[in-house]
Amino acid sequence: MIQWFRQSLLRQVFSGYLLFGSVIIGVGLVMNGIVRQQLMREFQASDQALGQAIAVQTDSRLQNARDSLVALAALDPEIFTASAYPAMENAFKAFKAARPDIDRVYWIDQLGHMQVSVPYDIRTLGTDFSEERIFLRASQADTPFINGGSVDLTTFNAVAIIAIPIRDQQNQFVGILATNVLLADFSQPLNLIVNQPSQQAQGLRLSMLDDRGMLIASQERERLLQPIGSEIPGVEAALQGQPTSQLGLDLQQQQWLYSSVPVPSVGWVVIVQRPASAVFQVVNRFSTWLLVVALLFAGGGWLFWLFLVRHMIHPLHHLATSYQLVEPAVNRPTTSHLSVRHDEVGTLARSLQRLDQDISKRLSELQILLETSNAVVGTLDPQTVIDTITHEVQRLVDSQAVVVLVPDDHGALRVLASTGRSKAYDQTVSVQPNDPLSPSATALRQGQPVQMLADSGEYFPASIAHQGFRALLAIPIISHHVGNVVVMVYRTNAQAFDANDLKLLLMFANYATLAWEHAVLYERSDVRLQAVAHENEQLYLAATHEKQTLAAIIDSMRDGLILAGVDDRLLVANPRARTLLALGDGAIDQLSLTEIYQRLRQQTVDQAQYDRGFAQAQTRQPQVWLLETVNDTNTTVFEIHHFHVGDQQQLIGYGLVLRDITHEHEVEQFKTTLLAAVGHELRTPLAAIKGNASTLLQDDIDWPLAEQRHFLTTISSEADRLASMVTNLLDISRFEAGLLPLQRAWYQLDQLIAAGIQRLARPIPRLELDLPTPTPAIFVDAARFEVVIRNLVANGLAYGEGFIQIQARCEQQHLIVQVRDDGPGIANHDLPYVFQRFYRAHHGIQRRSGGTGLGLAICKAFIEAHGGKIWGENDAAGTTIVLRIPIAGNTG
Repeated sequence: MIQWFRQSLLRQVFSGYLLFGSVIIGVGLVMNGIVRQQLMREFQASDQALGQAIAVQTDSRLQNARDSLVALAALDPEIFTASAYPAMENAFKAFKAARPDIDRVYWIDQLGHMQVSVPYDIRTLGTDFSEERIFLRASQADTPFINGGSVDLTTFNAVAIIAIPIRDQQNQFVGILATNVLLADFSQPLNLIVNQPSQQAQGLRLSMLDDRGMLIASQERERLLQPIGSEIPGVEAALQGQPTSQLGLDLQQQQWLYSSVPVPSVGWVVIVQRPASAVFQVVNRFSTWLLVVALLFAGGGWLFWLFLVRHMIHPLHHLATSYQLVEPAVNRPTTSHLSVRHDEVGTLARSLQRLDQDISKRLSELQILLETSNAVVGTLDPQTVIDTITHEVQRLVDSQAVVVLVPDDHGALRVLASTGRSKAYDQTVSVQPNDPLSPSATALRQGQPVQMLADSGEYFPASIAHQGFRALLAIPIISHHVGNVVVMVYRTNAQAFDANDLKLLLMFANYATLAWEHAVLYERSDVRLQAVAHENEQLYLAATHEKQTLAAIIDSMRDGLILAGVDDRLLVANPRARTLLALGDGAIDQLSLTEIYQRLRQQTVDQAQYDRGFAQAQTRQPQVWLLETVNDTNTTVFEIHHFHVGDQQQLIGYGLVLRDITHEHEVEQFKTTLLAAVGHELRTPLAAIKGNASTLLQDDIDWPLAEQRHFLTTISSEADRLASMVTNLLDISRFEAGLLPLQRAWYQLDQLIAAGIQRLARPIPRLELDLPTPTPAIFVDAARFEVVIRNLVANGLAYGEGFIQIQARCEQQHLIVQVRDDGPGIANHDLPYVFQRFYRAHHGIQRRSGGTGLGLAICKAFIEAHGGKIWGENDAAGTTIVLRIPIAGNTG
């Protein structure tokens, strides 16, 4: 039975077919499971290694930024005080300029308010961080720490915060020095890895989470700063410092391999994920083929016999007969038991032994070529590529020297890299491209290798022969993008490079060409990227300077400026506008332009008048109306100007200017009141002067001397009254212009009071003086001070019943003088205004006396010109006017 089985290859093959099919399917199933597990472990290891590399790089960048911030904090402890904020800002600017990866650096004081920021924004400067996580954490910490992802409201960039709590020598917390690191810089290396063609084909995704599970780095920019930690399996363990890899489903129910690697110093996590279909692609394909093979075995068994006889046995017999004339060169031990067989397999085995030897030789050569090519293309540095080419060429073929020539700026070929030759000789080599005898120039012109032998009877360069070389080969590396290169290979024996050597070197030259082009283009692109980055930095600095200049101009405006977008929300409000509207730094984000109008309406004295002005302004251009407000004792008038912001094609927002025209309004009122008062007051003296003068000039009456004297006295008195009125107006104008002259000297107080009373138009019925002894001397303008005393006593006589009391006392370096009358007093709501020009109280003057309302205004001007102060008081006995002036003439 066994003999019968051995004599027929057909029976052996058919039986083996059945056994082989069963074994293959069984082994395939086992291998499928093993390969699946192996692939899973390899991808897990690969992904965790990639995640670990990214985590190390991220940790290094964060540590570098933190160390830089620590160095900044250690510069000068005195800089972290409120008085050193300008110096702090200069230090921050230098720090920011030195680190382009820093988005912003700022200082938060011990109360949680941001006081210094580079760059800064008026909207966020002064922001209260006392309830924020960073402040609460820093106030309890002693060392620097890194906070997770957030949006900076000054630059509107996604950032990570690095903060250092600052403490004084008594270990008291004085504030926080913090900087923001751009999260976009963490996404850039992830994008470079993911966008590689090999990774794109596998669907690789990279992301990074902070310690709260927020996405802080990813190629999906729209999902940044979103909480996705619960969506990824294994993240909780990674946040605890344990790397994990496991399969899981995403939101679309697709299976992924998730590998999570912690960034140890900050508690972040690097996530590497790839589709499970990419991981098990080979296994799935193998399973499919295994199923197909099983079906073929099961369904095609009944055809196998005919197919085997017709398509296998006869062809094998023919092949065995054909290869019987080929004798084996070497018997391989592993196949010797087959070569002794007498059937077709034995004949085929002997033939295949010889074929295997040839294939082994070719595979060995290809293996060397592959290793050499990998070594060349494994770098992007041009000089490293050239050095690798020279080294690998020597390893590829039997050679003693290799030289790489490149054209210089004038086209001459010069040595770029060399091994096995004299450096002094290489420095003198200069080959013209049109040299007909140079092998390198000839190879470059013809675009194909050139070989020369010293003993062949043909031309061989003498300079090469003098160095001991007897064979050379010039191989051109043609590049249409970065310039051509020639590789020269030398041998010391006169042995020509055979066809196999040429084939290997030409194949290697193709790889070297690609590597050379990639390296040079990468170097050029890197230089260009650096130039572009510098240009972008200059543009950014210019834009920042323009923005800061514009912000400084807006902030320095004396008028209030408010800008709003087309959606009516406020965008800009300068400090003057914030003061007028009582807006805080953070209130601008919650207000609209309509609400600003409502605030203005609430502040106005007459809301109905404001509504009329607002309605009229909407119907004309420009849109301007007035707003009058009262604060304590001051009345303020604003001119409101509403305008549109944009060009002829597009409206981009609205603007509002609040201009304080109180002074102009007061000037207009002063002119109107002055004309009315002067016109009224001039009538009486002018009428008296005119009447008395006309009476004296009558020709039909001979007036007695006494009557004439009475008429002339009246004319003189009324003329003095006019002169006094003009003098008062001139003195007030000079005081307001800052031109009021003072002729100061030392005078006794009692003498000044007596001189002032002596010039009164009428005597004082009851006068009471209460002066200190000895009477103090004061440094004043006597004429101005006498006018003050005279006006105050005259007012007391006009309002009261004839009693005047003058008291004086010294307080430190000041003299206090009180003038009291026994009149009805001044209403409390009139007291703040009686010293204003033309203001007349409702008690006394209107009922008992005329006047322009300038007396007390003149007193106020003269006393303030001396550096003093004047005010009024009411009591049960009448009105008291109090003066407070420096004794020695100081203005304190």
